[in-house]
Amino acid sequence: MKKNNFITIFDNTPSAEFLYFSDSVTECCGWEPEELVGRACYEMYHPEDHKALRRFHFSNVANQKMSSMVSYKFLHKNGSWVPMDTIVSFCYDVLVTTNYVSGQDSFEHKMRVNSVDEVFICQPEGTLQLAGAWNDKQERMKMTMEDGQHWADLVYSNPIEKRFCLILNRFTDALTIVFTSKIIEDLTGVPSSYAIGRSVFEFIRERDIPALQTQLDMTIENDLVIRLRFDWLVDYEQQKYESLEAIASSTDDGVVMVIRLAPRFDLNQ
Repeated sequence: MKKNNFITIFDNTPSAEFLYFSDSVTECCGWEPEELVGRACYEMYHPEDHKALRRFHFSNVANQKMSSMVSYKFLHKNGSWVPMDTIVSFCYDVLVTTNYVSGQDSFEHKMRVNSVDEVFICQPEGTLQLAGAWNDKQERMKMTMEDGQHWADLVYSNPIEKRFCLILNRFTDALTIVFTSKIIEDLTGVPSSYAIGRSVFEFIRERDIPALQTQLDMTIENDLVIRLRFDWLVDYEQQKYESLEAIASSTDDGVVMVIRLAPRFDLNQ
C-alpha cells in the first residue's frame, strides 16, 4: 500500500527551517529526508502559496496553536506539485507537523477537517481562506490574517508555554517512544534518554490507560486528531502524578503527541 503521509519538525523562526523529516516523505514527494533538512520550508512550497503560508506560520507561533491545518502545494522532486494537508502543533521551540497527501473528497480528509481547531486553504492570489474553526476568538483569527511584519512585537512579547513532543511506534502494542523533545524533563522530571525505547503506558496512571489506548487506536485507524487528558508519573518513589493534556495525530511513520500541563483554574476567585 502506497504511503501518503509523513512527519516534519521545523523551527519557529520567520524562515521556518526544516529540522526533521520522517522516511515516508520519499514515497510521497520523492525527496530523501537529508535532502530537505536545513532548508527553509518556503523553498518547497508553491510560490503562489508563500504569502498565505507566512501568515499561517506567523499565527501558529504568535498564538501557540495546538492543532491548525492548512491545505497547500508541496514540491515533488520530479518538479510536480503535490496537494498537501498539514496539521501544525506549536511545541515550545519547534513546530511539529503531520502531513497528508490531500484527497479533498476522502473520508480521512473530512475527519481531519472535523477534528482540528481550525482549517485554512491557500488561495492562488495569496490569500488565506478560513474553512472552519472551533470557537476561536475574533481577535485571534484577525492575527492570522496579519502579514507578519511585526513578528517580534507580536510573538516574543508573549510567554511561551512549555510543551514536549513524543513520537510513538504505532506498530507496537506498547506504543514505544522513539523520539521525545528534551523539554520533557522540565515538565515531568523524565530525561528524554530514559523515555526513549519505553512504552508510553509505563508513565501513565493505570486508570487512564484504557481510555488513552482506545483514543490512540482511533487516531491510528482514521488519521484523526485526538485530544487527550491523562496523569503522568513524575515521582516513582512517592507515586506522584502530573495532569497533562495532549494533541495526537498519526502517520505511517508514527503517532505524534504534543503535550502540555493541564490548565488549572481557581473557580472560587
